[in-house]
Amino acid sequence: MTLASAALTIAALLIPGVAFIWGYERWNEVYARRARDWPFRLAAISVVYLAVASGTIYWLASNYWADLAKLEPVPKWLAFVPFAYVVGAVAMGFALGGLVRWVGGYYGIGSYASAQGPKRDLLISRAVPFGENGAPIAPHSGTEDSGGPELRTSLLVKWDDIETLEFTTTDSG
Repeated sequence: MTLASAALTIAALLIPGVAFIWGYERWNEVYARRARDWPFRLAAISVVYLAVASGTIYWLASNYWADLAKLEPVPKWLAFVPFAYVVGAVAMGFALGGLVRWVGGYYGIGSYASAQGPKRDLLISRAVPFGENGAPIAPHSGTEDSGGPELRTSLLVKWDDIETLEFTTTDSG
């Protein structure tokens, strides 16, 4: 196997991970927040996608590989298989991206952020519900998810689980 064919094989095996991450990030509007682990995510997602698709890939290879190798005619629908290979991964990325939950709340009196020790946490003194688009829902917005007049709960978040922090001011200050 030449270096070029090895590189093409590796690229073909990683395409599902790239497509999945692209769909996931576009849905959530979060782009490569932790770039240092991006290659590992890419490889892991590609492996899972290939494992899920292995039955279909095996069926295609066992039924059509010999014809392709001999350059004999194959059904025309096989031309869409590479397209489906990529689109399937993008669709899975969009689907799983829709499952992400946003959390947040009021960081004020009663809240804290630990900065020392092996267990770093962030305590948000008053949780606020968030919609599917990541925007906070006003307490009196009339939506079912609004939590009533006020959510009377705090939120403890492990520091390692935080990807993005965004602080904004309240209307009163």
